[in-house]
Amino acid sequence: MNDRVMPDGKRDMPGTVFRVVRLTENQGLGKALNEGLRHCTCEWIARMDTDDLAAPDRCEKQLKYLERHPDVDVLSGTIAEFQGDALDVQAAEKVVTSYKTVPQTPEEIFRYIKQRNPINHPCVMFKKSSVELSGGYQPCPYFEDYDLWVRMYRDQAVLANLSDTLLYMRVNGMHQRRGGIQYAKYIVEFRMKMYRYQVITFGEFLPMTVARVLVSLMPNGVRKYLYDKKLRKHK
Repeated sequence: MNDRVMPDGKRDMPGTVFRVVRLTENQGLGKALNEGLRHCTCEWIARMDTDDLAAPDRCEKQLKYLERHPDVDVLSGTIAEFQGDALDVQAAEKVVTSYKTVPQTPEEIFRYIKQRNPINHPCVMFKKSSVELSGGYQPCPYFEDYDLWVRMYRDQAVLANLSDTLLYMRVNGMHQRRGGIQYAKYIVEFRMKMYRYQVITFGEFLPMTVARVLVSLMPNGVRKYLYDKKLRKHK
């Protein structure tokens, strides 16, 4: 199916397949995600980023799981990380460097969410009404999705993950974006939110916050090593 050229020179997809919503100015990720959410007419929403590649059976696997587990509000899975310019899944599979896995059961997520993000946002599928009930995406630089899962968890939503690889994500330059003094400040602010939400105690807040701040302030090479060797799984 062919795309078409808009009056401003940009390409758009046929309206029968995709409804493209353009923002007139950059208002931040949280507002952009909420605007997209507002235009979605179905109860279940599947999202991904434009430069990532979805596994061919991604949605099929998620929908089958949700049919068997109607109590689940949020469902994601494993991400395969790769570097380079691969344009399809077959090419990306050949250059996968690591896998970002997440806990699968609600019980495992209960323990994990206090320390790290329990849901891989690029391949998540969630119930629109449950997301809106918890306030949708809110301003929280670099942690908009984690902040949403924490609020949904607080509101007793059910979060789950598949062990299957659902998406191939480009990670070019990711480690540089997760470093620096400003990023460290955002970490502290978000962890303070978690404490105010009463999802973590002060005793749980302090050690992980200090550890994450220290990692963000490390040289890029050291931080890349920690991400690659300690926080990821490999073939």
